[in-house]
Amino acid sequence: MNSPVLRRIASGFIAVLLLIYIGYQVYNSNYSRIKTETAAYATAQDTISAKGAAVRKEALIRQEKSGVLTYALSSGGKIAKGGVVADLYDSAAAATAQQQADSLSAEVAQLQKLSSPGDTYAANPDLLKKQIDQKLTLLLTAVQEQDYSGVPEARSNLLYLLNERQIVTGKSKDYSSRIAELQKQLQSASPSGGGKTGQIKSPAAGYFINSADGYEEKWD
Repeated sequence: MNSPVLRRIASGFIAVLLLIYIGYQVYNSNYSRIKTETAAYATAQDTISAKGAAVRKEALIRQEKSGVLTYALSSGGKIAKGGVVADLYDSAAAATAQQQADSLSAEVAQLQKLSSPGDTYAANPDLLKKQIDQKLTLLLTAVQEQDYSGVPEARSNLLYLLNERQIVTGKSKDYSSRIAELQKQLQSASPSGGGKTGQIKSPAAGYFINSADGYEEKWD
């Protein structure tokens, strides 16, 4: 390798290899082996309009006894065979007193549940907020659609979540005074005796609707 001729030959060979490498890199950076095509963005839709009718297999539940009727479940509620659909009372005052007592009892039970250690203290405030928004929407929808039979349940669910959020956020720690107050109201609101004269039960399992549309006997 001390010969000038050999050094020039080696240098020339290295230079050629370097040029080939550079040319190969330039070629790869400007040309791709993947074939491409131009694509255009577009939106297409196809709809079919149709009219239909739904016929439900319904049966009337006939009331054979007289009295003031109060429903035991909301319209659209699921009922088992032999389940209580409504209660009968001998007067409107007795029916109202029982409804007030049931409402107070339900609120007491909710507050007692909230006052007991459990999942309440591990609840997520953000999740509670979403649930409150959902229950509030259901309540407003029931009022707007005049489905007043579903209002008490929607109100009760919303009130429970609001009270739970009060505990989770630390704004309220104890409902004992409220429970005591409700229990006093419950004692005065509970019917003193009598009042209830009977019950109306479902002859079959299904879903209860508290109104009739005249098509109950049209099922073939």
